[in-house]
Amino acid sequence: MRSAKLLTVVAATIASACAPAAAARTSPPVKPAPTPAKTVAFWLTVPPGWSDATSNASVIAAVRPDGNLLMLLRGPEPTPAVRGVSDVTPIVVVTELRQPLAASQVDTYLQSVKAAGASDISTPMPTTVSGGAATAITYQSTLDGTAVQTKDVVVAHGGAMYEIELITSRSQFSAQSQLFDQLLSRDWAWVTAD
Repeated sequence: MRSAKLLTVVAATIASACAPAAAARTSPPVKPAPTPAKTVAFWLTVPPGWSDATSNASVIAAVRPDGNLLMLLRGPEPTPAVRGVSDVTPIVVVTELRQPLAASQVDTYLQSVKAAGASDISTPMPTTVSGGAATAITYQSTLDGTAVQTKDVVVAHGGAMYEIELITSRSQFSAQSQLFDQLLSRDWAWVTAD
């Protein structure tokens, strides 16, 4: 259920900060090597300082993804972590929707977060994932008094539909959004043909 997802995904940020994280594999000397998701659909390079929390059962239980969870990445804890301002650890959640959406349904699906209390929902905007057309929105919410901002991207590929979300404190959103955009444009590679 999409409305429950907003709060539980953000809650995973706190849970993941306490959970042990798997180390990202590295390929010397320049950057981390691609980390495969639990699907053959894509490879993703884990950004420096981020860790793969996909196999962390407690984080998965907190996220309760609406669809098939493919990858859950946890960013570095904010420094300094100022309560009520920047105390939300950034996460990236990748899920495969249970059923693909028609192109005409994507905007409505993305904007359905309003029912869960999201505010300042942007107009759906075109973006890309590994060169392929996608649609994104941004929106705001709060978690225990901290302003949270999310960038939510939906992309179709190989007959499936994927949702990729960045969730972080609003104060960190600008910097994290730049990293997220790079992740989707440069560090994401589809494995299956489209």
